[in-house]
Amino acid sequence: MPAGRCIPRARGAGGLARAMIAAASLLCVLGGAGLAAASTTASYSFKVTGAGSGTLHNGHYGGCLNGSGQVDVNDIVGTITHFTKDVVSWNLTIDETHNGTFHFAGSPIAHPTTEFSAMPTGTNFSAVQSDQFFADKGTVTIHGKGTTGSISATFANTHNQQLDITGHWTCTT
Repeated sequence: MPAGRCIPRARGAGGLARAMIAAASLLCVLGGAGLAAASTTASYSFKVTGAGSGTLHNGHYGGCLNGSGQVDVNDIVGTITHFTKDVVSWNLTIDETHNGTFHFAGSPIAHPTTEFSAMPTGTNFSAVQSDQFFADKGTVTIHGKGTTGSISATFANTHNQQLDITGHWTCTT
């Protein structure tokens, strides 16, 4: 995959979702208990292999945010070897809210686009810029308009590093 291939998605809705999730996470940490992520019971598990490896699960503020045509599974915590320096948690943003199984076409503009992104320790987003991955092939299955789902996909970043991510999520309010 050419190095610049993921750049259009990095500048699209995924960046907006990262900013919204960062703001929501900051408010949760500062005491904003009224946020959707804080009132959601989350259970998820993801296995990561490839350029890094690890097992991830929901963190204390884990939850799903659905809206604006996206499903955001946030506060995914755990260690991914080679990719956890300056990372406090990970987010999975899926540009689809309809129920069904969707295949990734390997195109930065094909629907759905899915991003696996790092949330930095503190506010230094440039420290985790290379830890933004985009689904290139595989599938995602969504139920309940994003409240439950599963994924089995290969993700790549702008440095052509690949992560294979398989797992599932369940969020209830």
